[in-house]
Amino acid sequence: MVPLSTRNSTQRAVLAVFNQVASVMVTGILAALIFPTVILPIIGSSKEAWIGAMSIICIAMFPLMLLEYYYTKERVTEELGKTETVKVPYIMQIKAVFTDKYMLLLLIYFLIYTVGSTLKNTALVYYCNYVLGTYNDGVTQMLLSVIGGIPMGIGIFAVWPLAKKFGKMNVSVAGFILYALGSAICWMVPSNMAVVLVGQFIKNIGGLPCAYIFMSLFADSFDHLEWKTGYRSDTLAMSIYSTIVVVLLGVGVAIFNACLNASGYIPPVNAETLADAEAILAQNGWLSQLAMGEYRPLVDGTFTVGIQQSETTLGVIAFLFVGLEVITGVISAVLLAFVGVEKTLKRKQNMIRERQKKACEAGGKIWVEPEVQLELEQKAADEEAEEIFRKELKSRCEKRGARLCD
Repeated sequence: MVPLSTRNSTQRAVLAVFNQVASVMVTGILAALIFPTVILPIIGSSKEAWIGAMSIICIAMFPLMLLEYYYTKERVTEELGKTETVKVPYIMQIKAVFTDKYMLLLLIYFLIYTVGSTLKNTALVYYCNYVLGTYNDGVTQMLLSVIGGIPMGIGIFAVWPLAKKFGKMNVSVAGFILYALGSAICWMVPSNMAVVLVGQFIKNIGGLPCAYIFMSLFADSFDHLEWKTGYRSDTLAMSIYSTIVVVLLGVGVAIFNACLNASGYIPPVNAETLADAEAILAQNGWLSQLAMGEYRPLVDGTFTVGIQQSETTLGVIAFLFVGLEVITGVISAVLLAFVGVEKTLKRKQNMIRERQKKACEAGGKIWVEPEVQLELEQKAADEEAEEIFRKELKSRCEKRGARLCD
C-alpha cells in the first residue's frame, strides 16, 4: 500500500521505514525470542503441534490484515479519480512493466533476494540445531537472531537520514556490499558462535536499506512508469511482487528439502522412550549417529531425539544459511547500481501533475492541488470527529445527570 499512499517521495520513504518497523519488531520478538526459547522446545518434531502453532499465528494475523485493507488511504488512486480515466488492457501493462529498465531490474533483484532469504530462513532451525549449536537447545537460535538482529532496531534512526543524504540507490548498493561481506565472514567459520555473531551483525547492517527503504524505491519506479506510459501499472507490478513472495515460499522449501535429501540428511526421531528411539535408529542403520543430550518432553508426552548429521549435510546447511547470501548480496548490489530512478523523479512527478491538471480542466472540472485537497479532507474529518465526540459526551452526561453537562 506504500506506493499508493502518497506521491511525495520523502513521505513515501518515511512511510516505508515505519511500515517495516512494525514488521521487523514483531518478527524479531516472535522469531528471536519466543519461538526458539519457548515454542520450539515444546513442539519438537510433532507434526500436530506444528500445525496447531502455525494455525494460531494465521488466525491472529487475519484481523490485522483486514484492518490494513480497510483503513489505508490510496491518495494516488484518488488523484486519478479527478480525471477521465481509460481502462488499460493488461497486455499493455505487462508490456510496460517488462520493457522498463528500472522495473525489470527491481523485479529481478527482488526475485534473487527472495530466493536467498527464503532458503536462509528455512535453514535457520537446521543451522542452529546441527552446525552452530545442539538440537533444540533453546539458546542458539535466540542468540543468533537477537545479536545479529540488533542493527535492525538501531537502523530505524539511521537508514532514512543516510538515504536522504546519499540517495536510496547508493545506500542500498553499499548495504548489499556489507551484506555479502558479513555472510562471507560467517561462511568461513560457520560453526564458531563468536565469528558467526559478528558476521551476522555486519550482514544485518547491510540489510537495513533492503528492509526499510526498498519499497520506497519500488514506488518511485511506479511514478517513473506513469510518466513514461501515461497510465499506472501498480496493480500488475505489485501482483508480480506478491507472486514472487508466495511462489518462492513453496519453491524455496522444496529446493531446501531436495538439497537436504541429496546430502543424506537424517531427520530427528520422535519417540515415547529412549529405547524406542534407539530401535527406530537401529532399524535404519543410524544408531551410531544418535546425538545424546537433554531431551525435553513435548506437549503430547513424547520427546524428540536429534541426530548427528554427516559433514556433507552440515556443509549444505551452512551454504544455504550463510553461503548463498554472499552470492545474492553481490548480485543485488550490481543490479541496484543501475536503478537511478530517483535522480529525475521530481521533474517527472511535476510533469504528471501538469497532465492531470490539463485533463481535469478539459473535462470542465475545477483542479485542486492534491496537497490542498488533503488538507481540506483532514479538516473535514477532524470536524466530524469533534462532532461525534461532543455527541458521545452529551449522551454520557445525560445518563449520569444533567449537572455533569453544565
